Amino acid sequence: MTCDSGYAAAVRYHQRFGNLRIPLDYREPETGAPLGRWISDQRTEYAAGRLQADDEGRRRVKWLEEIGMVWSAPDLAWEENLAAARAYFAEHGTLCAPQTAAAEGKAVGQWLTNLRRPGGLGKNAERAARRAAQLAAIDPDWNPREPGKGWSVDWQRM
Repeated sequence: MTCDSGYAAAVRYHQRFGNLRIPLDYREPETGAPLGRWISDQRTEYAAGRLQADDEGRRRVKWLEEIGMVWSAPDLAWEENLAAARAYFAEHGTLCAPQTAAAEGKAVGQWLTNLRRPGGLGKNAERAARRAAQLAAIDPDWNPREPGKGWSVDWQRM
């Protein structure tokens, strides 16, 4: 698949589905072109820094970003869950969500429970600190494990 045909297929997919979260095995119905594989290859090239190495690659990055390319699927999932946490907080005034809580179609209670576990924000200390700060910006008391921010037993029972 050439750059031009891949981009054109990506535009058609975006028009049809509103995103570029394309399954790896997806083939474009009109042409049978392996669009899922092409998008995956673009992400690989981007992660390796090869797309940014020349004018054609930088142009391809710009074009794909204009139609909503997400270069990292885990980062997309984080942003979607963070948006759900914001929505939950807006409705309930806290991120002390029960494990079964949901917001914006996301299992926000389970997600927050997982994040509160040791290492739940990931192994990369810088990214974990950035993510903890994003959650603290929504609700400073989002994590009872933080020193001085524990939830008392009486509070939890309420």
